[in-house]
Amino acid sequence: MLICRKMKKILFIQFFLLSLTCYCQDIKTYNGQYEHGNAVYTYYENDDYERIYHGGFEFNKTINLSSGEKETTIIKGEFKNDLKEGKWTYSYSEFYMDGELAIKENAEGNFTNGLMHGDWKFIKIDGGTNKDIELQKVHYDKGKLVGEYTYRINIHAGESYYRLDYGSISLQDISGQFNSSGFYEGTWVNKYKDNSDEEFEDIEKYVDGYCYWKLHRNLTTGDIIERFDSSSFITEFNSNYSIPNDYSEINGIKYAKQEKVSSDNTGNCLYIFNPINHLIDRGSKFVEAACKKEIIEWQYTEKGRLVIAENKRRQEEEQKRIAEEEKQKELEKRRIEQEKREEISNKQNEIENLHKEIMTLYVVEDIIRTKAAGYPVSKTKKEKIYKSYLDYYNQNHYSKDIETLVYLLSVQRKVKSIVDLKTKELEKQIKNVTDLNKQIELIQAW
Repeated sequence: MLICRKMKKILFIQFFLLSLTCYCQDIKTYNGQYEHGNAVYTYYENDDYERIYHGGFEFNKTINLSSGEKETTIIKGEFKNDLKEGKWTYSYSEFYMDGELAIKENAEGNFTNGLMHGDWKFIKIDGGTNKDIELQKVHYDKGKLVGEYTYRINIHAGESYYRLDYGSISLQDISGQFNSSGFYEGTWVNKYKDNSDEEFEDIEKYVDGYCYWKLHRNLTTGDIIERFDSSSFITEFNSNYSIPNDYSEINGIKYAKQEKVSSDNTGNCLYIFNPINHLIDRGSKFVEAACKKEIIEWQYTEKGRLVIAENKRRQEEEQKRIAEEEKQKELEKRRIEQEKREEISNKQNEIENLHKEIMTLYVVEDIIRTKAAGYPVSKTKKEKIYKSYLDYYNQNHYSKDIETLVYLLSVQRKVKSIVDLKTKELEKQIKNVTDLNKQIELIQAW
């Protein structure tokens, strides 16, 4: 058994070394034209014969302009299974006609699994003075901007550098930080000079992307240009905030945070331009922008609109259900009424038929009087009983109350059943009672 285990271990090591040797043998090197320049990199091919970058990568490009000036670009880094990995550097240089350096740009930072990660630095240097013209320092956590942020512009005399929010400026210094979710956090300070050489300062205070305090002032004259303070509002917002509902209710109005959105997101989100990903887009994954937030009425947020739309849909469905239920109730009511009308009609027909039979039984021909008169003369049998019945019949046979009709039928059946019985005692009782209903009760009880 021990020998077998040793043999298995030896075979596994041999197989691993053989596989590693085959893998190394499959690594190839490319040296040639790439994106209007030249690149040297290593790669292997997968089962679909696709080229998978793996190992060192170096890109060089030189452009000789018609004016005699020259531009050079150098990018170096590593790929791992077709994704950027480890440290990458970027160097761009512009040269005058006489060969002297005009401007130099450098960028360096790390990738992990194709995402920018850790500290990144972007710098532009004036070739004549060897001083920084532009500097940007950021920190990434797997593609997300977090931590400290620094941005500086320092254009030497006679030149300007365009920035969208402030026009042409010669000096700018921005410092701030992002939270772990990639939103503006804490105090941000932006100092800058414009073409008039006046110095300005913007101070903004953020909590989870929302700017609750702002000051814009002229440092040269001391004038405060703009002041904004919603500290009390953000305090109340945070104290009333409901995590399950994702909103805060203030004075009966629901508020919520959302990322600021505009047609181009100018000033709302910070996008860091990376020349490495711009020129060598292979092996790069999406990099998130750091954005600001705004507090708006919850009903205007995406979630609010969805919830309101869903509530409206449910309300409409409930209204339809109620309407359908009412419709069915009305149909059922009509059905019952129709059945009742039919039942009443049937009872009335039955009453009329029984009444005819009773009349035939109680109103008979008086033979003696008929012979004496020479024409038919009728007489009423059990006159007191018949009269009580007839009065009750006339009073109730047109009733629409089914119970009254049913009772009338029972009275008719009783009257019909006693036509040939001895009822003198009953008739005496009826004679002594004036109330019709009492008379009918006596008949029913006989």
